[in-house]
Amino acid sequence: EASARKLLQMCGSKILDDLPIFEGQEPIRIAAWKGHTNIVELFLPYCIQHDTEKEGDLFNRTLKAAVTSEHAAVVKLLLEHKADCKTNSHDRHAAIPLCKAVELGHVSIVRLFLEYNYCSLDTYDLRGMTPLAVAAATRPSPANLEIAQLLVGAGADLYIYDKLLLEAAGSDNLPVMKLLLANNLHWRQLGWLEVLWEFSRPRDNHEMGSLLLSWIDVDRILKYGNLQRCYLLKGAIVNRLDDLLEKVLK
Repeated sequence: EASARKLLQMCGSKILDDLPIFEGQEPIRIAAWKGHTNIVELFLPYCIQHDTEKEGDLFNRTLKAAVTSEHAAVVKLLLEHKADCKTNSHDRHAAIPLCKAVELGHVSIVRLFLEYNYCSLDTYDLRGMTPLAVAAATRPSPANLEIAQLLVGAGADLYIYDKLLLEAAGSDNLPVMKLLLANNLHWRQLGWLEVLWEFSRPRDNHEMGSLLLSWIDVDRILKYGNLQRCYLLKGAIVNRLDDLLEKVLK
């Protein structure tokens, strides 16, 4: 920190412009990754100036670096200066740091994002997923469920991303699927073939299969072609649903 301060005193912030820096190697981003809160604070005015003049996203990339390495103090410092960076709360880039915190299960950092109202909870990231969709698509854990509960409690839209339940099924995230269903999310926006395919996928948790089956109109599906019946047959076998197996075979 002392060396950084001395360099800036001697040369000014122009020294950062003169460095042959590639994206990802910016001093403030490295400091955030390492958790050096004081150095991040030292370089922050330059970061704000950089993004303002060049319409860059150094602030968001620095924030993501702090999130990834779980340095809550650095995240808090950056969020306190959110207004200075003119962050568009509906911009897709704005959701990336929050989605990364959700994906990694960093509960305390997700709480900070919600406390500072960093971005819209219904914003898509670069993968086209909302923070709640990321939570649904992540493997189940106590931290993951707590994050999903925080997002739902903070008002995340359950219908803006129409494959939330399929994301939970694909990751075998039964706790989050139950949370979504308990909050009146239903299957109306899903294509039945997608649910059939997910139902037929081998998994250890047969309760997930039973939940998927509750959406499927078995009598209607049996009137379709062999492909649909094969999905039902496979799903009955992998989920050990003897009654369904007997019905399909008949």
